[in-house]
Amino acid sequence: MKLFTTAEIAKFSKEEFQQYQDSVKYYRDLKNSIDTAKEEGRKEERKNVALTLLAKGQPIDFIMEVTGLNRKQIEKLR
Repeated sequence: MKLFTTAEIAKFSKEEFQQYQDSVKYYRDLKNSIDTAKEEGRKEERKNVALTLLAKGQPIDFIMEVTGLNRKQIEKLR
């Protein structure tokens, strides 16, 4: 659900519109930061799984299938 419709935004004073734009920018920046952090966490977890599988002697092809990492990424972990 959108907080403001286009018609409501059109009624804003210049100051209100600037505040609205600032709040939208802040929200987008915060969301992008959170999305980036989540993706970095997923990448780190894939590496940890690969390290565990390497330590257990699993073949690289299997580790690639399970983690989605490529051969070069897995070999760097050794």
